[in-house]
Amino acid sequence: MIPGIRYYLSKLILVLALSHATVDRAFSQNSKMSPDRPDQTEEVHVVPKGKLLIEEGFSVNGFDSGRNALIIRSLIRYGLVKGVELGFLLEQGKERNRYMEETVQSTYPLALRIKVALVEDHAWLPDITFLGYFQLPFSKNDEGEHAHSSVSALLAFANELSDKWKIEYNGGFQQEAFSNKIAWQVYTSLHYQINDKLESFVGSYSQFQHSQKPFHNVDMGLAYKLRENFQVDVAAGKSVGYDERNFFMTAGFSVML
Repeated sequence: MIPGIRYYLSKLILVLALSHATVDRAFSQNSKMSPDRPDQTEEVHVVPKGKLLIEEGFSVNGFDSGRNALIIRSLIRYGLVKGVELGFLLEQGKERNRYMEETVQSTYPLALRIKVALVEDHAWLPDITFLGYFQLPFSKNDEGEHAHSSVSALLAFANELSDKWKIEYNGGFQQEAFSNKIAWQVYTSLHYQINDKLESFVGSYSQFQHSQKPFHNVDMGLAYKLRENFQVDVAAGKSVGYDERNFFMTAGFSVML
């Protein structure tokens, strides 16, 4: 096994074990958990004040020309005050730079995130949340170039269509990890609550950049709550109508403490 991947898999197993060790205490607190995993669309819900939400996932990203990327994505979210959360994002693994440069599902190698609820439970407006990422400029790419102090900002929206159906959609921009180029991004996902524990989704996500062909993608997946505050998930997606096609599969878990 590749040494770097062995390290990240060990990290994933350790976090999962620690999560199981503390999960009974977490479940008794009855806080609703709404992870951003596994779809690409950001959730509008914010972690409750004083709660910690850990989201871990492993993804395989394939390309037509080979050199597949194997990525561990870790997101730690903390409810700072009511309606505001802070987060820490880490995306690392084999062929990370290609994953960053050639996929829309990537964000940043290392970043801080803020999430602020703007509108909740309005009579006719959708729920609206602001998300901002600030990349910490400590990573390097394969050429030894330092990551930029890049930023990303978007608005997340959600409409409850019925007890079973909801639609989520995002719009915003992202500065690339290792350049000053700006990409505009649009995400949409339709969710169906199969039962109290199992939810499915289908979605699309696109990136638009000046003087480049738009990058369109589709994905689908399932999320299953083993307990009220512990969820496992699986998803897959692929590019559509793009010269350098890629696909991905991901599996992970989320736990609230």
